[in-house]
Amino acid sequence: MDMINPIKLEGASSGLVIKCLSELGPKSYSNDDLMSFTSNFSESNKIGSGGYGEVYKGRFPSGVLVAVKILKNKDVVEETFMAEIRTIGKVFHRNLVKLLGYCFEDNMKALVYEYMENGSLDKILYENHHSIVEWVKLYGIAIEIANGLNYLHDGLEDQIIHHDIKASNVLLDKNFSAKITDFGLAKPINRDVCCVPLTRTRGTVGYNAPETWMPNSQVTFKCDVYSFGMMLFEILGKRSNGMEENWFPGLVWKQFVNGKLEHIIRDCGIPEKDKEKAIILSKVALRCVQYTPELRPSMKDVVLMLEKKLQVRDPPNPFLFGQISTLQVDPEELRTENIERIREWSDSLEPDLTHPQNIHACPTFASVAGGGNNGPGGDSGVTLQQMKSNVPKRRSSNILKEDLASLVPNKCMELATTKLVGKTTALKYSEMILQWIAKDEVVTVGIHGMGGVGKTTILKDVHNQVKLFIAEQNCFDKIIWVTVSKDGNIAKLQNDIAKALDLKLSSEDDVLERSRLLFQALEWRKRVVIFFDDMWKSISLDEIGIPQPTQENRYKLILTTRSLDVCKRMGCHKDNTITVKPLPKDEAWELFMNKVDQVLIPEVRAVAEMVAEECSGLPLAVITVGAAMRGNCNIDDWKVALNDLRDFSNRIMDMEDIVFKRLKFSYDRLTNKKLRMCFLYCALYPEDYRILTRDLVDFWITDGLIEERNRQDDIRQGQFIVRKLKDHCLLESVDAYDNEYGEIIDGVKMHDLIRDMALRLTNKCFMVKAGACLKDLPNEEEWERGLERTSFMDNDVTKALISPSCPNLSTLFLRDNYLLNSIAHDFFVHMQCLRVLDLRCNWGRGNFQLESLPDSLSYLVNLRALRLSGCMKLVKLPSLAKLVLLRTLELNHTAIEKLPEGIKMLVNLRCLNLHAVELRETIPTGLISKLSALQELYLGGISVDKLYDVGRGESFAQELLSLKELENLNVSFHCLSDYASYVGSSKFNGLVCFYLAIAPLIYDPGLYLGRPPRATVLLCYSPGEHTTQNAPLFPQNTKRVAIHSFHNLRSLNELGWLIKDVRDLVVFAIRLCEKMECIWSWSSEDENEDLSGSQYKCWLQALETIDIYECPKLYTLFNGIPTPTPPCVLPFFCLKVLMIYNCHNLENVFSSSKLLQLLPNLEEIYVCECNKIEELIGDEEEEKGRSIETPIPVQLPMLKKLKFSNLRKLKRIWRGVMICDSLERVCVDNCSELKTLPQFKGEEQSIPPTALKEIIGSRKWWDSLEWDLAYPKNIIQPFFKFKEDCTYAFPTGVYNEFWWKASIVSLTND
Repeated sequence: MDMINPIKLEGASSGLVIKCLSELGPKSYSNDDLMSFTSNFSESNKIGSGGYGEVYKGRFPSGVLVAVKILKNKDVVEETFMAEIRTIGKVFHRNLVKLLGYCFEDNMKALVYEYMENGSLDKILYENHHSIVEWVKLYGIAIEIANGLNYLHDGLEDQIIHHDIKASNVLLDKNFSAKITDFGLAKPINRDVCCVPLTRTRGTVGYNAPETWMPNSQVTFKCDVYSFGMMLFEILGKRSNGMEENWFPGLVWKQFVNGKLEHIIRDCGIPEKDKEKAIILSKVALRCVQYTPELRPSMKDVVLMLEKKLQVRDPPNPFLFGQISTLQVDPEELRTENIERIREWSDSLEPDLTHPQNIHACPTFASVAGGGNNGPGGDSGVTLQQMKSNVPKRRSSNILKEDLASLVPNKCMELATTKLVGKTTALKYSEMILQWIAKDEVVTVGIHGMGGVGKTTILKDVHNQVKLFIAEQNCFDKIIWVTVSKDGNIAKLQNDIAKALDLKLSSEDDVLERSRLLFQALEWRKRVVIFFDDMWKSISLDEIGIPQPTQENRYKLILTTRSLDVCKRMGCHKDNTITVKPLPKDEAWELFMNKVDQVLIPEVRAVAEMVAEECSGLPLAVITVGAAMRGNCNIDDWKVALNDLRDFSNRIMDMEDIVFKRLKFSYDRLTNKKLRMCFLYCALYPEDYRILTRDLVDFWITDGLIEERNRQDDIRQGQFIVRKLKDHCLLESVDAYDNEYGEIIDGVKMHDLIRDMALRLTNKCFMVKAGACLKDLPNEEEWERGLERTSFMDNDVTKALISPSCPNLSTLFLRDNYLLNSIAHDFFVHMQCLRVLDLRCNWGRGNFQLESLPDSLSYLVNLRALRLSGCMKLVKLPSLAKLVLLRTLELNHTAIEKLPEGIKMLVNLRCLNLHAVELRETIPTGLISKLSALQELYLGGISVDKLYDVGRGESFAQELLSLKELENLNVSFHCLSDYASYVGSSKFNGLVCFYLAIAPLIYDPGLYLGRPPRATVLLCYSPGEHTTQNAPLFPQNTKRVAIHSFHNLRSLNELGWLIKDVRDLVVFAIRLCEKMECIWSWSSEDENEDLSGSQYKCWLQALETIDIYECPKLYTLFNGIPTPTPPCVLPFFCLKVLMIYNCHNLENVFSSSKLLQLLPNLEEIYVCECNKIEELIGDEEEEKGRSIETPIPVQLPMLKKLKFSNLRKLKRIWRGVMICDSLERVCVDNCSELKTLPQFKGEEQSIPPTALKEIIGSRKWWDSLEWDLAYPKNIIQPFFKFKEDCTYAFPTGVYNEFWWKASIVSLTND
């Protein structure tokens, strides 16, 4: 909602105010109208008065009763008026009083509200506490007030702080339902602002929070939580909170501390049957009035606690100035302690108290000192001067530690780890650490042991156990995992922690500034567990920005290290430090044989046991040696292995060498040099880096480690090597995200010890500084002449102003140095053997600094791969004429405007990537055909007129057809005939992956070949174009088809001739087909034919996704209802995903519930911006006058997601029961007419479906829903998740990334 700070309207002209009011909605009334409503403001109609005016009962001409609030305090009348109108005028909630109108005239400022028959809550609590209102009803009223406040805090675009929650500002309707009123002090704040300065005291003495009267204070919505807590005490006792020694909140705390809360509940006259609720309310009240705002719960959590959906943990002492105390502290002592602090504070402010604007009310002081509120309608009238005169003398108190409250945790990902081995070792360690973490006095735990002994595995298990414990008990606010590694770079550690906190740290900030930001983000959190893995040296928590772990903040620090001294320096007590020892003999043997995976005869077993003993019980050594001997039952091989291990053991001096040799044993068992070199190559990546298997194999091929033959054979050989290395446990399988293809694919990772071994083996020929946060490259002296491979990946290098002499260097990784802006002109002069140069940056972030490469690049005559993608400002490249051996040239997402000079000489080029490059000159005719060795060609995003001239389509097609080795292609054509001359040619040999488009500038900006499966054709049909029905227009392996502007097409029935040969189509997208009326029409002829046999329908039988965009005449998806005869398979039997966008003639998606029987595999339905649609599932029987009172339940057994957005006329999804046991998520955005939900049930009639996770929508929509008695709201309420003013993105189909609205916010990640 559009909020304006009311303060800005002070002194504004009436005309300006009226203009603002006219934009809001409430009706304007004149003074005469008000006099008519209230019988000339008759005294008999006067129902209340307060600090700002009087309230009269009135009656509209229609007979509706109203309350008219006359504002008379001239100093604040306009501000109060605008505060109320700006807040309550545009919010709607059943627990907020409704504003019906206003009067804004020179001599009359008034507000007209709905009339509340039972007056204000304070009348019941203070004046008529023996009324017929039972206490259980008061408990319900408390929940309703909490719901109203939660809506103000979390239900709107801007938060609204009420600032004056009290019993007299809660009104009760005829059913005693509560509604919050009096928004004269309310203040909207932007959600991006965590707190706001308080310019003056707001609220009522006895209710407002400590921070509202502190000097230079900042307030948040938590001040309302405090006021609500004070009101809960009054509801508990049906009385005012009182004064002095009878101050009720203090009495409640004292009884709670002494375990006698039941006594005070009994004294309040609360029935035994309501005792449980009274205890909950008492504890919630104590939580709400915590002195520190961060310790107060949100109103959302308050609602959940009161509704018994969230456990109420025992509260700490709330009545202290942030001090720590034991539960035995006398409340009287606490009050006098606070009073003295206020005395000292007010003394310091005394000179300023002569200024009226600095005289603040002090409600919490009044509460602590014994001052109660002023009763119903009480106002902020107490000054500091008045309070000082009543301050009693200080009495001593012993203040000890306090049990701080825990906060609701953030979710974290579980870490992948192997199962712990051994019931007496690893599991014992894990259980011991968990016990320590549970103890308040233990803040730092050390796990010490030599490399390879299993420290990280234990730490991961503890991490996952803590995560599960958090999910069940809400006992920690955050858990953070950080891999420290050998260099222990502070900036890297700060980045890792910031990422875990969703905090962005600028790479240009110095360490101190980053430390300050981190500390600020962590300071307010309580009970944080930080796991530091692989710590080689002690680090300063202060320098990083981590608060020191203490018993008070409940921080826990758990670390692994190879050095006991590091444990001591990090503050680990010797009683909380574990030295992880090697596995016992029996456990080591069990693990060893698990990896050998071979039944051994006794003679071989005896040797194998000795081999296992040589591993010294180190899990990593046991695993790698065992894997090296996997499947081997030859006794001679086992004896050789034993001799090799023993020979080295006689020469070693320490355990680190033992580990190295045991790991090297597996390396030595690699059968050839090729396997070893490919393994060592992996050490070029940063520690713990997830390496894309596809990327790694490409580098092996390019660097000559795999002899080049043909691409598919080379890839297969590379994959074989990866499998071998994983079999030897030298690489481990992981999932890795591929930025170039937008998906998670197979990856590998090296254990840090194995990587250390690899670097130790290559220390003379490799220089690896990857992920080290370098700002400068090493000096020339450090680049030894014998270097063969170097890696400076993932650093902050800005300049490369050296000229290293490395004549044998074959690989140079400079990838992901986003700040690199210049390279010396002679940098490459002495790198004659360089084969791989990788300067890529992730295109989503990009390098916006580097504009050119030096001329010395032209002399890299042995270069095979030049990868420059993501260098977003790169304009200039030197001549490539001499780089005739180049295999890969990646220029995608650069700023080059013309092709590099000499590109026509690159006759050995296998991959040319120009994706998303804005060329200013057309690609020269004949260039592509000269690059005859091309296997991959990516031209997506290049304007078609820069690919070839109009009228030259056939010759362009011939150039493409001349590329006999071509497998992957992304290209656009001017027209259908140009496209047909390519794919329809007898010379067309097919493609493996492709993205072929007849639609200028339609491309996916991020992905070369679109989403998987990568076999896409986009057809744009233009009038006047013709093609015969026998012309093949689709490669046979086409998986995705999109049609665009087929304006004469009425249904897909008419398209069979075009696409009949495509039998494995997975996705079909339709865009801007102006005459499309339905997707498929079942005619009477269909009733008599085999529905699975028609050649025009075969292409639909494997279809999984239909994507429809902007078809203005589409009125339904399927016309008619077939009656299939088993065992025939209908065309859409495999359909899983249905997406419809911007089809404004569509009245329903399914004209009859019977159609759903044809879609048994449907999983997801998305409908967006279809202005006429009224229902998802219609019923043709109704239209024929045969209305069915009890509709038959519809079954969608596989349905998982339903998402609707901007459907202004949608009234229902289905009017009966929907059996959808797999349903996980329902999202509704801006569908204001949707007032009912279908009865979602499981197949066993369970309510709700067992798989249901959430229903997402705006609070306003949720509150407006109407519910069936057979399907009450409380059943679904726990699944509702508030999401205001958002539009739900559709899954990425053929069009979605580049055609649909850029403003769509994605909520599809589950």
